[in-house]
Amino acid sequence: MWTLLSILLVFTGVEAKEMGSDTLRERSISSEIRMIGTVYALKVKYKGNIKVTDDDKEITYITSGGYIEISKKAFGSKRELLIESDVNGSLQYTYRENRREVSYDPDGKQFLEDVLLEVIRSSDVAALDRINRFFERGGVGAVLREIDQISSSSSQATYYAYLLERKGLTGNDLAEIVRSIGKTISSSSSKGSILRQYAYKFLSNDVSGDEFFRAVDMISSSSEKGETLRKVLNDERIPKALYPEMLRTTSRISSSSEQGSVLRAFNTRYLEDETTQRAYFRAVEAISSSSEQGSVLSNLLQQKELDERSMIGLFEAVESISSSSEKGHIMRLAAEQLDQFNEPLTTAYVYAVRSISSSSEQGSVLRTAINDASLSDKSVILLLNTSQEISSSSEKGSVLRNVIDNINTENQEVLNAYFEAVGSISSSSEQGSLLRGIVKKTDVTVPLLMGVMETSGNISSSSELASVLIEVAEFLPEYPELKEDFKKAARNISSDSEYRRVIEKL
Repeated sequence: MWTLLSILLVFTGVEAKEMGSDTLRERSISSEIRMIGTVYALKVKYKGNIKVTDDDKEITYITSGGYIEISKKAFGSKRELLIESDVNGSLQYTYRENRREVSYDPDGKQFLEDVLLEVIRSSDVAALDRINRFFERGGVGAVLREIDQISSSSSQATYYAYLLERKGLTGNDLAEIVRSIGKTISSSSSKGSILRQYAYKFLSNDVSGDEFFRAVDMISSSSEKGETLRKVLNDERIPKALYPEMLRTTSRISSSSEQGSVLRAFNTRYLEDETTQRAYFRAVEAISSSSEQGSVLSNLLQQKELDERSMIGLFEAVESISSSSEKGHIMRLAAEQLDQFNEPLTTAYVYAVRSISSSSEQGSVLRTAINDASLSDKSVILLLNTSQEISSSSEKGSVLRNVIDNINTENQEVLNAYFEAVGSISSSSEQGSLLRGIVKKTDVTVPLLMGVMETSGNISSSSELASVLIEVAEFLPEYPELKEDFKKAARNISSDSEYRRVIEKL
């Protein structure tokens, strides 16, 4: 009983320019096989196109001037067979045992019968001839069953290449072939190479196209997967209907850098249909590296002007980024691209803001949205509510100072949201500054003054509270009905001197 230990294939020489052409080429193959603890060595060297009998036991043709040399060493015995093709194409046989020449028939002939199938299935000797034979017998399925018997990934790839060069292959044939490539070839480089070489064929229809990406999925090497997908993106013939499947395959690459590289290459082709968008952003979310996620999304924003649905998808993808600085960078770029924040956009935006752990980044992102886009009242309320989640009083104060110009003092919901946000600040000085600011910068209304006085009750500092009420006092002649509410607010001042200073304004 023979047990395969290892096979090493080394090919040298120049390939024929066209597959199957009868051009001289030189290759060498060496293999090592272990049999119950005993090792034998098999070496093969050949030049030219070779054909064999249907039972794979004899060689029937070698290109004129070509040859094949087979050497096998086992149990201290060495057997060698050289078959050469003369100028007329006639085969000449030289057989040796332990360096002593022996008649080819019957010993050399028996040696060839014993060893030829092993040589064939460890290399691509007679590959084209055998492909044609099996195809004529049973079509694509017969060829694929034989490829399963070949031990070398590179030789399997050669067989697949010969098969794929045949004319008249149907979409189902191509699907069957690429499915077999994915399952059969173990070498990532060989699998990637054959998939890249014939991607244009596999992607010519949806059936084999789906199978193509499943085969890419079966490549264990991230770099080979990435290279194959980038090759696909460089081919203008890829149907847009296959983009989602390609993106799903990208999401399953284990290397963040390769994922990022493929998605950046895809950004120039980014489509705004819902299925492709969803697959794209899921692929971004699958990247484990924050810097790669940030790089992909910032590149997308630079390449394309996104529609509303795409922008919402981008904000949702930002939530998966762990780095606050990367999140902030993308959010600012996106906000700068938007002319207007409607309610759906603002909702997605603030959810992403809430996922940022850094107060400074939260503040920066909110300020960018406030300063760079037109905001509806609903959007202002959403931003104000989100600002309450900032832990830093100074950052929260900075956001609220920036939003004052967007406050609609005729809208009670907007005023309530602003005063709730101010009331959530722990710093008396920040609260005082914001309450004074809204009185100075906006059109003053009774609801606004009432909100200022009610919110001022949260200020613990007598001097800050007094300074706020003094600003309100300027408007009491115009709104005398507020005097009692003003006195009530003043009673919250604990300092007698500050209290007197305020009451004097009446």
